[in-house]
Amino acid sequence: MKKKIRYKYKVVRLYGNIRSSITPSLLEYNIEYKKGECAKSLDKTYGIFCFKRLKDVKNFIRRNCLINLIQIDIIKVIPIGKGFCPKKIAGYAIKNNLDNFYEFEEDSPACFVPEGTICYPEVFVVD
Repeated sequence: MKKKIRYKYKVVRLYGNIRSSITPSLLEYNIEYKKGECAKSLDKTYGIFCFKRLKDVKNFIRRNCLINLIQIDIIKVIPIGKGFCPKKIAGYAIKNNLDNFYEFEEDSPACFVPEGTICYPEVFVVD
């Protein structure tokens, strides 16, 4: 019996033909997502942030007003490795430093994890 593929979904920013994970100010942390290729997470991170269901990623986009502010795309990926669901994350990374994304005040409202978030060490980009 064949194992059913459980696709996940990822929000990426569009810069021309490039699908990227991060803003230009944090290029050292950038991961490009190319159809038919694997994308590997960076060291000392939770992994590649994905969403379990398409509705989760659409809710994330709608709630964060990303539709009109930046060019984005939703890509379908196949997770590689064990998934990890973070309990808290900072709302954003600032000052050209991704480290503060993982540092937060325990009672900060910006530390919520969007519904359906799951992180993987690597993903294969389907489309």
